Amino acid sequence: MDRRGLTIGVAALSVVALVFAVLALHHASGLTQAAAATPPSFPAALSATSVPVVSASATTTSKSTPTATPSASSSVPARPVVAFLGDGYIGGDGATSRALRWTTLVSADFGWTEKNFAYGGTGYSTGGKQPGGIPYTARVATLAAARPSIVIVAGGRYDIQSSNGPTQINAGVTATFTALRAALPNATIIAENPLWSSTKPPVTLALVTADVQAAVAAVDGRYLDIGQPLVGAPTDVASNRALPNDAGYAALAKAFETAYNS
Repeated sequence: MDRRGLTIGVAALSVVALVFAVLALHHASGLTQAAAATPPSFPAALSATSVPVVSASATTTSKSTPTATPSASSSVPARPVVAFLGDGYIGGDGATSRALRWTTLVSADFGWTEKNFAYGGTGYSTGGKQPGGIPYTARVATLAAARPSIVIVAGGRYDIQSSNGPTQINAGVTATFTALRAALPNATIIAENPLWSSTKPPVTLALVTADVQAAVAAVDGRYLDIGQPLVGAPTDVASNRALPNDAGYAALAKAFETAYNS
């Protein structure tokens, strides 16, 4: 090859080398820019998005055992269900409002849920003369369905005013408390002494009182003697009815609460 051809060849190789050098420099520059634009990644557990920002309140909560907020039903103790069984003195006959009968007054004072199973003119052994009246024993099943924790029984005046004799009355008293205990084995059973109105009680009332006292003791109940708050207090009795008025029921409520708490 002559000198001229050699020169041309060298020049061509130089151009090619220069082109490759330029391309190499451009590629290196692109890699450098890419590296600068893409920051190094953190391990997943330490990345900024995986580390929560915890407030002071949250920190306090996380270090303590969560405590459930009590609902209204769990924070307020359940009111005991108390069933009353008796005659018109239990039902509030003679009062201007059922809210003023002694059972309701006492229930409000003691925080009880009252269930009242009274019927005027009835007794342990008699359904009385009013239509639909039945003796106490016939109401035990309905009363027990209310699932009371306390049962309070009162009455007796209409038993001695009925045609039933002492034997029949005693049987009715005994049957009442026996049935209550069988139906409610865990309930507290309380018997209140038979009450009278403002006049002097007859001797026969004492016989019923003795029957009630013995019968409730036989079923592990409690006998509660509240005395005779209405005797000698005619202003506490409704006119012409021999039943308590509002003042009379207030007196009965006070007497019951005093005896109950003693």
